[in-house]
Amino acid sequence: MASLGLVIWAVVSRGFSAGLRRATMVVSMVLACGGWTLVRINGITGGAEADFTWRWTPTAEERLLALPIEPVASVARAAREELIVVPTVPFPEVAKPVVRWAGFRGPNRDSALSGVSIETD
Repeated sequence: MASLGLVIWAVVSRGFSAGLRRATMVVSMVLACGGWTLVRINGITGGAEADFTWRWTPTAEERLLALPIEPVASVARAAREELIVVPTVPFPEVAKPVVRWAGFRGPNRDSALSGVSIETD
């Protein structure tokens, strides 16, 4: 949008004096970019589109904080009352397997594997 404003300014101000050209350039850039100060991006949707809202509208966090506290507390209380405690059972010991290739770069971490030959014709 700002580049379009710059192109329109260049076409319109071709015959102006240097001082007037500079002044109109500043005004055109402020008008072209100033509109973005009025909107806020809440994020990106799943379809890779920006979610724009007016800057003066409440954010999602402000709307959440504006909710009455009692219903939220009663839901939390009900969730705590319905909580079922399950006793934990320790896992049995499992034998660890022998690792032949201990890392991405090889057993000696030097990116070399010895004792391998490639058959040739």
